[in-house]
Amino acid sequence: MTSAAETAGKPVTELISSRTVVNCGIVVVSLVAMLAACTAPSRLSAGSDSISVAVRFVNSAGDPILADDRPVDASLLLGAIAGEIAGSQNRTLQTVRIAELPTIEINLRSLSSAIGQQAATLTSSGVAAGLQVTPADTKFTRVSTFLKWRKWRGRHSLQIGFADPDDDSSTLTLVYFDRPCRLTGTVERLYRGEKETFVYDVTIEKAGLSWLITIPKGSTESVVRVAPALMRPILLIQVGTE
Repeated sequence: MTSAAETAGKPVTELISSRTVVNCGIVVVSLVAMLAACTAPSRLSAGSDSISVAVRFVNSAGDPILADDRPVDASLLLGAIAGEIAGSQNRTLQTVRIAELPTIEINLRSLSSAIGQQAATLTSSGVAAGLQVTPADTKFTRVSTFLKWRKWRGRHSLQIGFADPDDDSSTLTLVYFDRPCRLTGTVERLYRGEKETFVYDVTIEKAGLSWLITIPKGSTESVVRVAPALMRPILLIQVGTE
């Protein structure tokens, strides 16, 4: 296929008008844009019916790992953590097969309907940790991520979650809120044996699923806010050895 730049650079030795050359360039650019839209992961939009998410397996240093070192026939389990931002899922709401697929499709409509039924007001442990939700009767549920597989050689440690493709130190969290609200507060948690501080400054403008982004602001502090609408999420699976 000839690109717009290549077409524009050719000598006009054929019986083609300059208008035709320009039109060809427009057609080529439009076709390239259409192909990119078909192959690239969906932009971050929790209001969509579904979203395509690229899958990235990496080691503890952040480098890609070989297919032979990955779990066999892996699947992503999406669950619910009601009234909390951190915690363990109480049930699986959606299973998405990964296997060797470079990209997976998550049904956001189905997930939103299922997780909305699990929503609860902020738990007492969340209040004790330092979180506040306004209005106080707001119900919310975090979408949890868990990986299962059929077999895997050796013993491994594992971290799984959504991330910013351009900076995987910025993690993404999918949360359902039943109304517009504010989620604020400063929370300290132990992470990999070290104390970390998370400052929540979240404004939710409408009910439904929302993506929150956690952005590191230093070695031990991060800020949590609503993620930019144009971001493309990835599923980051970081594998370590025990």
